[in-house]
Amino acid sequence: MLSEEKIIDRALEQASLSMLGRAKTAPKARGVDNLIYRLAEKDDIQTLSKEIEALGIEKDVPFFIRDSRNILKVDYILLIGAKDLSRGVPQCGFCGYENCGHKLKNIGRCAYDLIDLGLAVGSALSLGQQLGVDSRIMYTIGKAAIRLGLLPEAAVALGIPLSMTEKNVFFDRLTTG
Repeated sequence: MLSEEKIIDRALEQASLSMLGRAKTAPKARGVDNLIYRLAEKDDIQTLSKEIEALGIEKDVPFFIRDSRNILKVDYILLIGAKDLSRGVPQCGFCGYENCGHKLKNIGRCAYDLIDLGLAVGSALSLGQQLGVDSRIMYTIGKAAIRLGLLPEAAVALGIPLSMTEKNVFFDRLTTG
């Protein structure tokens, strides 16, 4: 017979994988997938937590330290990153530059990659809500994941810690607690 703890762990793992699948199948500009997908587990989360805390201390940003402690309460974190590529849309200018060539020369970001990242994250969160998963979007996790090299080629990333408990662990967060 499965214990409640084992049932929740299996449900959360299945939900995590399904949410990443939903992110993968979210619409992408011009049908090009420039996103990177990973699932962080307990050991990875310990490493991420230490890196987020180090960033918080280094940059003197208290909410990084809060986030570093908060994610220790979860078993899985979705990591979704966007590569910095261009779609090659002639004279698009959506990124603020005249065209992709100017964007590349000025080290800009393709707006389509960032929009795709948002759509993927939103799609994953939508499914998570339907499955009863508590979550939160944290760019602090994404920043740490990039710095640790967990998302090769990603220029920008977001982390989504996942929880299934009697009370949402992301609800009553103190500034540094």
